[in-house]
Amino acid sequence: MSSSSTSGLPATLPFEELAEAIKGRRSDYGHISGLQLDRFAPAEAWSSLPYRPVFVGDTETGVLHGGVVTAMLDESCGMAVQLALDGTRAIATLDLRIDYQKPATPGLDIKAHSVCYRTTRSIAFVRSTAYQESEDDPVATATACFMIGANRTNMLADRRMDSRSIPTLEAPEDPDGPFARSPFARCLGIRVNDDGTLTMPFSPKIIGNPILPAIHGGMTGAFLETTAIIGVARELGAAAPPKPIGLTINYLRSGRALDSFANVSIVKQGPAHRRLRGARLAGRCGQADRHCLRPFHAAADAWKRRGIGLFYLTAGAWNHNDSAFPVRGIGLRHPIDIIAMFAAMWLLASMVLDAVTPKELTAVLIAIAIGPAVVITAVFYYLRCPRTDFAVMFAALWLISDIAIAFISPKELPHFLIVLGFVPALLIGSVLHWQRFQRRHERLHVPSAKRS
Repeated sequence: MSSSSTSGLPATLPFEELAEAIKGRRSDYGHISGLQLDRFAPAEAWSSLPYRPVFVGDTETGVLHGGVVTAMLDESCGMAVQLALDGTRAIATLDLRIDYQKPATPGLDIKAHSVCYRTTRSIAFVRSTAYQESEDDPVATATACFMIGANRTNMLADRRMDSRSIPTLEAPEDPDGPFARSPFARCLGIRVNDDGTLTMPFSPKIIGNPILPAIHGGMTGAFLETTAIIGVARELGAAAPPKPIGLTINYLRSGRALDSFANVSIVKQGPAHRRLRGARLAGRCGQADRHCLRPFHAAADAWKRRGIGLFYLTAGAWNHNDSAFPVRGIGLRHPIDIIAMFAAMWLLASMVLDAVTPKELTAVLIAIAIGPAVVITAVFYYLRCPRTDFAVMFAALWLISDIAIAFISPKELPHFLIVLGFVPALLIGSVLHWQRFQRRHERLHVPSAKRS
């Protein structure tokens, strides 16, 4: 949990002195990232973050990593809360929701305007907008809740950050790793474990409150976001990273000076036959032992590929002609190609069945019997129906076609043709049950946490 504080001051600060203290005594990550408080007013903060190559999430596009925007909005919201208080109480992030509106333009600085619109005795409510050229054209929006009087630390009374030895942000080269195209993920040192979880090692550059010390809440958000990108790419087979549309983080306790672990699972995904498809994920982040993942932050991420609705992606990113996405439910196939292919298969199947059935059953009758099944299969193939659904549907249509041929045949069909109608259903059912058994077996044999 990102924490900042004013609890150690002897008395209420005048507003101008409070603003100057906020400028000079930010979180460690906020200081080394170059985040600046440009303007201020009671309960309002205008901040800016210069564009740096280390902030990039995808080197092919140059777009900022979503975690950079998350961390900036988290810190900017904290500034607005501090400017709404009297300079004597600590604050900490309780809940943060980010809604991405569009990718940030590469090379441009990013700015944020945060407003603390309500405070109670123990909770502050904030909304914020991240933008580049105009606040009317936002990159992302955020809403957050902060706890007032969260701890006894005193960041604003601490010495200035520029007098402390704080490391710089650097992204080591790793051309063969999973984050070869993501400098910011490499900067955080994130790595993928053999069991599918991800690890973010603790380092001084991810500290939010240097007095506790506690991990910056925005760094936890960046870590969970990276975990979700890796998870959805692995589950859905995407060669290029999916784009996030929303991130909601619930902070359960402070992230201590320890390595952090996270994993995600897909809660729901949209129909694969649509060009406009989304997926929703839930993730957990914990410390000490990645197998039990006792959470200190929990997140639910809404991701989009392309589309309209609640969960979106930018239109060009998942175009079916893009070589980055050669397979697996993205885009639509060309209808002329499908018509030619299934027409050829229809004629071939009619001729083969004509050769193995009684002479009284002509190829024309066979073509009429299997025609509806061929048309329905072609439609589902065109819509890129999920592989499991397509296989089950194909087995059912195969069996129905076999029954139709037997019904119109003047003579009784050979027994092997009747048995052949059940073969696809038996094979597909066996494969599906075997996969289900394997998944259940893997869940039952997850290694338990070792006790010290």
